[in-house]
Amino acid sequence: MTVKIGNIVLDDNLQLYGIETGRDIDVQQIGVMDGSSVFQTMSFGGGRPLALTASQDGDTSVGVFLRSQLMAIKDLAKAGQAVSFIHHLGTFSVLILSTEDVTPVIVYADPGDDDRFVGSIQMIEV
Repeated sequence: MTVKIGNIVLDDNLQLYGIETGRDIDVQQIGVMDGSSVFQTMSFGGGRPLALTASQDGDTSVGVFLRSQLMAIKDLAKAGQAVSFIHHLGTFSVLILSTEDVTPVIVYADPGDDDRFVGSIQMIEV
């Protein structure tokens, strides 16, 4: 399955963190006409923080972001609009909060579009 943010196709090996965080449940006690009450439950929509992560341990990497992908994701973040995020674990509507944790694997004076980056892209489900 393909990993995508908006129309940007990413590495299939990127790890998704935050999905295991359950959504909170809103419980309300509502009075009814006969004087009794009932409980109504509803899950809160959105608000779950998600992190899409590429990591490097020595010579072994688990997923990578290419510089061209990172620049396109930064443009989406600047727009401040919700985008579709597709991962093996599900499809989500997210706002991109931060890419500042993403750093180059090797620092070049003049980076190219295919240079590799690792770190986390912070998002929030909306």
